[in-house]
Formats: sequence, C-alpha cells, structure tokens
Amino acid sequence: MREQSIVGSYYRLAPGKRMDLIVYNIDSFPAMIRDYEMNVEEWLLSRRSAARQEALADLGVRVTGGFNAASPTENAVFEKMWVENIIKTGKPDDLFYRLSDHEEIERALMEIRLMRREYDRLKNRIRFLRADEKSVFERYIRYQDRTAELSDELSITPESVRKKIYRIKKKLYAGFADSLDVYDDESILILAEM
Repeated sequence: MREQSIVGSYYRLAPGKRMDLIVYNIDSFPAMIRDYEMNVEEWLLSRRSAARQEALADLGVRVTGGFNAASPTENAVFEKMWVENIIKTGKPDDLFYRLSDHEEIERALMEIRLMRREYDRLKNRIRFLRADEKSVFERYIRYQDRTAELSDELSITPESVRKKIYRIKKKLYAGFADSLDVYDDESILILAEM
C-alpha cells in the first residue's frame, strides 16, 4: 500500500496557521485545492484497483468488473466518474466503504471540504473590511517582500505596516473564528455530518 502522507497536512494545522496559509497563497489556493483533489483521486483509483486485485486473488471468486460494464475501458471511465463524484460531493457510497482504508480517504475528503470552506469564508471576510483596510491587505497579500514594499508605498515604517496588518488579520480571524476549529483524526470526520 502506498503511504498517503498528505492527509492531515492542512487540518492538523492550528487555525491561525491555516488562515496564514490561505492569505499567503490567496491567488494560488484554489489550484492547491485542485492539486490535492487530484492526488486523492489517484489514491482512490489505486485503492479501488488494489481491492479489485485482491478480489481476483480469492480462488473461486469470479469478478466481472466494478461497475459491470462491457469493457475495461468503460469500467475505467465509470470508476473515474465515481471517484470525481465522491470528491465533488464529499459523500462516499457503499462501494467506497468496502475499501480497506476508507477512514483515511474520508479524512482526505473532509480536508478538501474544510479547505474549500475556509478559503471561501476568508475571501468573503476580506470583502467586509473597510475600504482602506481592504486596500492595504490586498496589496500586502500580493507582494513577495510584503512589509518592505508596502512600507515604501504607504510611506510608513515597516513596524507600522506590521501593526496595521496584524490588526487586520486579527479582525479577519475574529470575524470567522467560529468556523476555524482545531481538528484531529477523529474530529475531522465530524465535517461529514455537516
């Protein structure tokens, strides 16, 4: 079995660290989510393939195909659609629960859901900032050397920029702290019920 080390790399972070991760990657975060989805997609397909191979290894068991299609190509297409649907909806089905490591895969699905939800929530909270705060914050998150360039542009000291950004981040964090929980391997599965 392939080790799936990416699961939990996001939801195990402290809420402030997750927010910082989104802020520092605000433009590329949707692509990061999609990349993670593709990794989970490949992982699910490989687990499904391994389950099919195990079933073939059992003597006396006749396996026609996971979805009873006429050809292996059709089976592959149906399985890909099945996996994409599970990732899109975040709702596993009976076939999913037959996989040996379905809990770990379910954690990955909930992690995707959490990433999407927190990204959308942060983007929405930025819209609620005052115009001057929004302008400073949007410039801050777009610069590589954030403090120095913003300090020059605003004609204030780097320390003042850091304080300004700290206040804005504190306001953003307080604005949706109810959705930023601390998660572990068990509590992330609660998102499946939401």
